[in-house]
Amino acid sequence: MCEARRLAGSEEYLASEKYEIRAWTGTHRATLSPRFPRLNHIRRANPALQDASWISFHNAFTIKILYYSKATGDLQNVVLVAINLDPRFPQECDIEVRCGLGALRRGRRGE
Repeated sequence: MCEARRLAGSEEYLASEKYEIRAWTGTHRATLSPRFPRLNHIRRANPALQDASWISFHNAFTIKILYYSKATGDLQNVVLVAINLDPRFPQECDIEVRCGLGALRRGRRGE
């Protein structure tokens, strides 16, 4: 997790998993494994997250946060997702939440 030590004079990385097998344990400070059960529960409980269609990207007013929505085709299940792209620091920003479902581009898939 966030291990990016370069090998001197090369494009390769030191301790690259490309060349070795590593066993990741739950003791690593940045491990995601405790979050997997909760994420899986959220994914299973929301039909919008079970399909790659009906995605719309929205304005988060920063390049460090990816903000999008996923919806079912009938718009009965809509999920707003904000992802911090900075692996080292928490981020915050204003986001744009439009009133009405027109912002989800009804009838358009994968945009």
